[in-house]
Order: sequence, then C-alpha cells, then structure tokens
Amino acid sequence: MGNLRTQTKPIYSGPLYMQIHKLLHERILSQMWKVGSTLPNEGDLAREFGVSVGTMRKALQQLEAAGWITRRQGRGTFVSDPRQISRRRLDHFHLNGEHFSIDGFDYITSGREPVSAEVRGFLALRKDDHIVRVRRKKLIKGIIRIYEDLHLVEGAISSSNLDNLSDDDFMEYSSFIRRCTERVRPAVADAESSRHLGVEPGTAVLVCDRTAYDTEDQPIEWCRRTVVMESVEYWTEAA
Repeated sequence: MGNLRTQTKPIYSGPLYMQIHKLLHERILSQMWKVGSTLPNEGDLAREFGVSVGTMRKALQQLEAAGWITRRQGRGTFVSDPRQISRRRLDHFHLNGEHFSIDGFDYITSGREPVSAEVRGFLALRKDDHIVRVRRKKLIKGIIRIYEDLHLVEGAISSSNLDNLSDDDFMEYSSFIRRCTERVRPAVADAESSRHLGVEPGTAVLVCDRTAYDTEDQPIEWCRRTVVMESVEYWTEAA
C-alpha cells in the first residue's frame, strides 16, 4: 500500500488519524492481517503510512476501542475480531463442552415498523419511533431449534435493503455489541413458535428475552428467542 501522503486526494474523508484507522481496518477485514497475528510496532507503521507516531497511535486507539486489536503488556499488539467476542455474548449454547455458534439462519420476515409498547421501554424509544424487526429461525435436527423475534434500533443495521437481510449483515452489526442482559425462563411453545420450530404446541421450550447494548452502553436490540434444546447445554459465567 502506498504512502498516504503521496495520494492527491484523501482515500477517506475526515481527520488523518481516522483515514489511517479505516485503512488499518481494511487490512484486518481483508485478512491481510489475520486474527491472532501480531501487528508491527507504531513506529514501523507510522513510517509505512508516512504519518507521525502520534497520528498512528490515535488510529490504533480507535481500532482498540472498537475491539479490532488487543494490546498485551510486554508482548505486543494482536489482531482480534469483536464479532467473535460479541457472538459469545449473544450465544450461551455449548455442545460437547465447546461453545456452539449459530450460523445460517433462515430469514422469515424483516423490515421497518413502529415500535411496540412492550419493546419501547427496553430500547428507551419514544411512542412514534420505528425499529427494524427481524424474524428468523435455525433448525438443526437433534441439536437445537431456535426461533428469534428481533427488534433493532434504526441505524443498527447498515444494509440499504432491510427487507432482505442475511447473516452477513448481523456479523457486522454484532461488532457494536458490548454487553447483554438476558432473562431466561422455561415455557411451552405457542402456536406461532411451534409452527416455526416444527414442533407440537405445548412442547417444552426455553424463552430468552435479551437486551443488547452498544459501546456507549445504549440499548440497540431487544430479542425474544424461543429454543428447543435437544443436545446443547446452556452455560453462563459469573464473577
């Protein structure tokens, strides 16, 4: 990659450190720097991009704040992926002792709609606000069946086509989640959830009501997840 100062125009708008931050982020997303690899030191990076060490330090601080790099005292700076960390906050399922991530959802409906009275309080929204509502499911016979009804604040999903969302949209969105609160209770499947889960009404299920918060500790998602746990276990940690 060429020296940024030799460009006739900035590659991105905004302060120089933010331009550098975006270029570094591109390297991670393209896997030029893979998760777990060590970054060059600040001085070497500053020389490569033709900027001051102070500018490079500010760019790296932005990456660290977003969770894309991790500094380890005396060892260096390592590439990380906040989407993977966030998924552990969202999924507490384990199979054979290993964390079990849910991929490949089937998207039933998605789109923009007025926020309901039930959800408004969880997301700190006003009566006339709108949300992005997504219904999706994942059925893995003999392991787990999940039906989710998600409500996201506007702007949480960057896709321009809210009627045709995919797992890729949620991978990027999940990088903004820093913590969750979850209420879990046993229940029985109602008519709607049983239809989507492919089970009889009255089947024993686990219902998880989750509120997710962003880096500013603002609520950005409320989700009601209905689960039939066939082989997985539900693990949580407390400290």
